[in-house]
Amino acid sequence: MYQLPAYVELEARRTGGQPAAALARADGMFVLVPLVLRPLPAALGVAGARDAASPYGYPGLIVGGGEAGPLSALLNGLLTGLAGVGVCSLFVRLHTLLGQAVGELSELGRVVRHGETVWIDLTLTDEQLWRQTRENHRRKIRKLIDAGVTVRIEEGWRRLGDFIAIYHDAMRAVGAAEWYFFDRSYFEALHAALGEHVYLALVERSEELIAGGIFTLCGDLMQYHLGATAGAARPLSPSCLMFHYMRTWGRDHGAGAFNLGGGVGASADSLFHFKAGFTPLRAPFFTWRAISDPGLFGAAMGRWEVLSGRTAGGLDGYFPAYREAIAEAAMSP
Repeated sequence: MYQLPAYVELEARRTGGQPAAALARADGMFVLVPLVLRPLPAALGVAGARDAASPYGYPGLIVGGGEAGPLSALLNGLLTGLAGVGVCSLFVRLHTLLGQAVGELSELGRVVRHGETVWIDLTLTDEQLWRQTRENHRRKIRKLIDAGVTVRIEEGWRRLGDFIAIYHDAMRAVGAAEWYFFDRSYFEALHAALGEHVYLALVERSEELIAGGIFTLCGDLMQYHLGATAGAARPLSPSCLMFHYMRTWGRDHGAGAFNLGGGVGASADSLFHFKAGFTPLRAPFFTWRAISDPGLFGAAMGRWEVLSGRTAGGLDGYFPAYREAIAEAAMSP
């Protein structure tokens, strides 16, 4: 889903950038990277320069065409092409399940591991999925079902306003950064842009909305995008029933894998622990950082160091460092 042009366009509008894709081709092979291009902050004094970052999520690289061979030449060509249009650096969130040539990417920049994500194999039977579910999750699922709590896909997103209310309340409860407080226009644009690829799941007790989540399905891969639980219902853990329902729904609609993502900032926190209760399967999350135009990038970083009084930490820390003071998403969705 994160590779769809409509999603890249949505993220570009949201972050004040330009949607793009960098494409390199040679000997019947190609590499394509969905990107958002943004001008460098004016205070850095590098007129006309831009940087590139993949949209929020797990877009990674798209590799195809003919026999898969070494990617080094293609990746070099990619960086040269970006430099040719004034792009000084590249930050790419790699996909956790699609195989992203980490070794070859490391030769042309830096690959940073941020932690693990959780995914469910939807080729398993109901019995196998249930056996993989942590016992306390199973107890909560049974209790929710016995209490008459239900899960359904909301056609037309008629209760979107109710979902946004509990989502914002949940973000306030955990002290989330302002970046995570998506407004109604974002959700409406997401629905309009992705159409049949995006679904709103609602967990209800009678007429009361107690939890909900947004899920995407593209090809055979289902992705948990975001969700929330109403404050009064949090002790019930209604999201247990939502994920239980959605893994079966996804399998019935052609998904072979269900990517739950990781914890906040890719950490092994309580959110990660909750997701890990549905499956033993893990996948590492990496980002790739590369400098496409060393001259432009060096000039920008030199000015940033003067203005901030700080020294850049290379490619391992926040990248590019001059964006750190700007409201950005955590590394992992």
